Amino acid sequence: MKLVARLRAASTGLQRAIISDTADIDFDAEPVGRIALDGNLALSEGHPESLAITMPEGRFESRLVQAAAKKLRPRLAATLDDLRLHGSFALSAEVTGPSGATAINGRIEPHTLALTRNGKEIRFDQVSGTVRFGPSGGEVSSLRALAPEWSVSAEGRWASDPALEVDLSFGFESQGIPPDLFKEGQGAVVEG
Repeated sequence: MKLVARLRAASTGLQRAIISDTADIDFDAEPVGRIALDGNLALSEGHPESLAITMPEGRFESRLVQAAAKKLRPRLAATLDDLRLHGSFALSAEVTGPSGATAINGRIEPHTLALTRNGKEIRFDQVSGTVRFGPSGGEVSSLRALAPEWSVSAEGRWASDPALEVDLSFGFESQGIPPDLFKEGQGAVVEG
């Protein structure tokens, strides 16, 4: 795993670096997109850090997202891989706390989304809403995905400390049975 970016940083002794820059980044020799960093990064153990990260055009299918999902939640990474999830999103996050015990809080705003289920691709060319996340859980707010003939929406939250708890509500709107949700002669592509 290799992350390549050119950023300027000013050192304040050997304890921390002050960073404020934007760069195009590569991860494992794959272009990932433009990322902006602003804040301070601890260079030695126990010193506080606060680093804001923004990425206006990330890709769900990028190796960076796959590696992050695998590190944070291996089962999530496997699910994303099985669904062949792809599309674009904006990310803003903040890394805070002392070096060695940092917390990451942030939000993802999906723009487009597509997944494959039972060999059939389901595309959402317009996605709106926000997914907020932190060390102990997160929240889905006003998430709405529009396919050509139907739409799906989601609201809710999850907590992962001490055990995983999920409370999500989903909505579905359509003028009939959407053909992209069903395989010919078979049941639903989206199974309960």
